[in-house]
Amino acid sequence: DADGKFIASDNEWWCSGFYPGALWYIYEYTGNEEVKALAHKNTRKLDGIYVTVDNHDLGFQLHCSYGNAFRLTGDESYLDQWIPGAYKLAGRFNEKTGVIRSWDFVKPGFDWKYPVIVDNMMNLEYLMVVSRYIKDEKLAEIAVSHTEKTLQNHFQPDGTCYHLVDYDPEDGSV
Repeated sequence: DADGKFIASDNEWWCSGFYPGALWYIYEYTGNEEVKALAHKNTRKLDGIYVTVDNHDLGFQLHCSYGNAFRLTGDESYLDQWIPGAYKLAGRFNEKTGVIRSWDFVKPGFDWKYPVIVDNMMNLEYLMVVSRYIKDEKLAEIAVSHTEKTLQNHFQPDGTCYHLVDYDPEDGSV
């Protein structure tokens, strides 16, 4: 805050998986068991977040943390959060739009129907890795569809992109 006091966030903050994910990368690089223990502790703080259904942040939160934990340790206890989270994320996909809805809220002054932000692309590795692991092609199909629609509608000829594109969930139009 303005006085220099540290203000922690709760585990529902969209960045909550980045810290444990960074710790897993440090462990991967160093092999330091103390860092591994810290990574495990901070990953498990996110237990239960996979039930989130009102935003697309699960890839940021769960793949960075539980995904790296499982990848590096092979400990299947991490799968109880990682796999169901992928399905919750996939549940935000709409066949007509071909993309994963980012947010359920509407910012004051806007009238979004089906907002999709380019940041949502960070979720696609999550769906692809889980798809390969559990051999469920539907998750991969969702990731590919989202990629194709994002390339089609977010990116402009000069290489810039829109942060948010709003779709009509009834007919899929932008």
